This record gives sequence, structure tokens and C-alpha cells, in this order.
Amino acid sequence: MKELYRTPWKEPGNYHEAMRSFILAASLIIDSKDILEKHKKQLLDTVVWKASEAAGRNKKDTRFITQSVYEADKAGQSIKVNFEHVRPKKKVIKDMLASPDKIKTIIYNAMACTVTHEEHKLLKDGEDWDRYKAANIKVYDRLEKKYVDFT
Repeated sequence: MKELYRTPWKEPGNYHEAMRSFILAASLIIDSKDILEKHKKQLLDTVVWKASEAAGRNKKDTRFITQSVYEADKAGQSIKVNFEHVRPKKKVIKDMLASPDKIKTIIYNAMACTVTHEEHKLLKDGEDWDRYKAANIKVYDRLEKKYVDFT
């Protein structure tokens, strides 16, 4: 690793502009009477992916990282990492389709966490941080500079 995670996370300068664009795109997709439901889900999948990536300089620059990623970075070890959606994308898409009036909140809450390849395999279906808690995976918040309290 390149000491990426030892530095505090910083919101990119164009973050809110990008998020407004993703919110508009999601709204247009959902409101369209001419886009098939199957295609809406596929397009919204891309919107959710890109919106969660927009929170960093690249897809590995997430605000949230697991303790294993943090410790490996601190030790200068190179490990395989995954970009993991805290709330699974399918659930985010289902939320948007069920509550189009809440798209802004839903997209802003579609956050990601960088996990090790091994941790990625441990994360089962569930709700948000509960998946991490169930897998006994500690998560570090690079903005707040402390571990996430799952209680």
C-alpha cells in the first residue's frame, strides 16, 4: 500500500456537484415511463456504484476502512482489498424504487468501506453495519479518526 489510509479522509471538492448529478440521473431513470423495469435496475446499479465512488479520489479512497486494512497500511504491507457497499447495492436500488421521494437521502447514504479480500467473503446478506458486526469486523472512520461504534 502507499500509506493511503494513514492520512485522514477528505471529501473531494466536486463531491456535492457529482452527487446532485447522480440524484438527478436516478430521478430521471425512476420517473421514466419508457425505461423497462429491468433496465431501470441496471442503470440505477451504475448510478449507485458511481455515487459511492464519488466520495473519494479513487475507489480505494473510502472514508471507511476495516481495521485489517488500516493495520496492513500502517505496517506497509501490500494486501488485496475490495470496495464494499455498506448497504448492498440491490437494497439501495430497491429503496430508491420504493421511495423515489427519498432518492437524495438514499444516494448520500450509499457509502462504501474498503475491506480485505478475506473480509469481503465474510460479509453476508444483512443490513448496513450489522453485516460487519456479525462478521466481527472492526471499521475505522478516516474522517472522525476513530472506530465505528456499531451499537
